[in-house]
Amino acid sequence: MSYSDINIYKEQLEDEVLHLKQEIFKLKKECEELKSRGNISEKERLFESMFKEAGIGIGIIDKDLKIRKYNKSFHDLFGYNPDDLSNKTYLDLIPESNGENAKKIIQDMFDSKLDKHVTEAVYLTKNQNKIWLKLVATVIKDKHGNPVFILGMGEDITEWVESRNKLEVAKLKAEESDKLKSAFLTNMSHEIRTPLNAIIGFSELIAESTTDQQTRKEFAEQVSESSNMLLKLIDDIIDMAQLDSGNLKINNRKFNISKILNELYEQFAKEQSRNKKNVELLLHNPFGDSIAYIETDEFRFNQVFNHLLNNALKYTHKGFIEFGFDINQHDEPIFYVRDTGIGIPEEKLDTIFNHFTKIEDRTTLYRGTGIGLTITKRLVNLLGGNIWVESNLGIGSIFYFSLPNKVTFLEIGNKNSQKTTYNWVGKKVLIAEDEVSNYEVIKASLVRTHVCLDWVRNGEDAVEKCLKIDYDLVLMDIKMPVLDGIEATKKIKAFKPHLPIIAQSAFILKNERDICIDAGCNEYIPKPIKSYALLEMIEKFFINSK
Repeated sequence: MSYSDINIYKEQLEDEVLHLKQEIFKLKKECEELKSRGNISEKERLFESMFKEAGIGIGIIDKDLKIRKYNKSFHDLFGYNPDDLSNKTYLDLIPESNGENAKKIIQDMFDSKLDKHVTEAVYLTKNQNKIWLKLVATVIKDKHGNPVFILGMGEDITEWVESRNKLEVAKLKAEESDKLKSAFLTNMSHEIRTPLNAIIGFSELIAESTTDQQTRKEFAEQVSESSNMLLKLIDDIIDMAQLDSGNLKINNRKFNISKILNELYEQFAKEQSRNKKNVELLLHNPFGDSIAYIETDEFRFNQVFNHLLNNALKYTHKGFIEFGFDINQHDEPIFYVRDTGIGIPEEKLDTIFNHFTKIEDRTTLYRGTGIGLTITKRLVNLLGGNIWVESNLGIGSIFYFSLPNKVTFLEIGNKNSQKTTYNWVGKKVLIAEDEVSNYEVIKASLVRTHVCLDWVRNGEDAVEKCLKIDYDLVLMDIKMPVLDGIEATKKIKAFKPHLPIIAQSAFILKNERDICIDAGCNEYIPKPIKSYALLEMIEKFFINSK
């Protein structure tokens, strides 16, 4: 239903209500005139007939708000049987929150402060369903001019109100979309012009006869860099268009994850050494020298990592960027890109994958179109996986994505490789971790060691478990509800000072390791947890306890 249809419908309702009101008052006046002549029976019958058969609900209430008279349309409107309304008041027909305001308006009408009241309001049916009525209320007076009743005429406009609200929401969404598109086009114009200006400018300088060979080489590198930047931008726009139209195809095949990750490392290491010398680039492959295979779209897989690593490099000015994967209990990889960048405000975590969303701070203007993470999310979903983010403002972010494809691998003999098998039969380990996904990753790393595992989701439960059970080791998450890992560690160490506790945390503050050790933790391991590092660390504690 369009706005014009709604307005026509509204006008028709108002005309019908007005006409009915005029007829009722006309009959009322005629009845009063006939009454004075002692001959009202015919007009009364006409009035009663019109009252009963009117197509809109009509009701009359007294000063006590009791419903004294009503027609068939009235009790049909509210879903009552005729007898059900005999003990009802006007307040039974409206939401409790509107009661005080309704009583004030009714009192003003009985006090002759108002002769008429017109409104659109919510009413309640017998089943407590909400309906919208167009209400016209007028005062009925006795022969002395004193208000004795209020006559109300109500027309059901629920459908019209719902249509109007839907149109309003659609209008707001359209306006917001227009604003976003305008901002996107403005930003896109800037993003395209920036590399184009560099390409045109440096090309002209290269062509000048006075430019020496070394300078020309430097200018050519700038042209090449700007051309690649422009090409990436065009690729993003094309990908976005293909995703929106549903024409982007996925071509699955088995490929070597380790090879792709190593190539990504080499690619971004060059950019890091050129533009971000204060940032260390790290690669984590839990299979080490093994060749790991996965079956998915190699090009799109590479593209997802490119987007995430580009973002990490853009927003990280010091510290490190780490990327790679770990394996969950189903032999499925959990890929990640972790950085110590500016982080994401909490209020933007839910919208970070939306179109045209960008993270800014007050001191730096970050380039970009605002569609990179949107493309990334939609590509991961097309590959059958999920993507999510954890972030602390000013500390850093971790972007995870999962794929439903199991990893297979081929061992390459290496006498210097790390120990890969552990047997901890009889050992008991408590995992204190509130996030299910993090627990599953740790469990996947430990389940092959035959260790006995218990799991709690907050620090208070960890303390209670340690009081009742003699564990050989505790893995303690730092950030947990009810009682955090630091306070839980202090309490556990108070009654079990020799119990090894390894602290684990997704975000590294400058002195976070020291805080954990000072609280009584024996070791500290950052998230994402590297399987081999965790196993080696636990093995050391178990060897020392023998």
